[in-house]
Amino acid sequence: MEERREMYRKLSNDAALWERAGEYARAYNGWLKASLTTENSDEHNWCCARAEHCNKMAKKQH
Repeated sequence: MEERREMYRKLSNDAALWERAGEYARAYNGWLKASLTTENSDEHNWCCARAEHCNKMAKKQH
């Protein structure tokens, strides 16, 4: 259980860094991966919302 929590923290931190750097395509993938490692619905919903936002922003960049 703790291993999964650590994976969630790493993936979500990486995704947040990419999002802040404007690397929205990478952030989108990062948030999706993080959502798969969450242990509760609030975290899952947060990750999915961030992924959706990053996907929209990535499409605007191209």
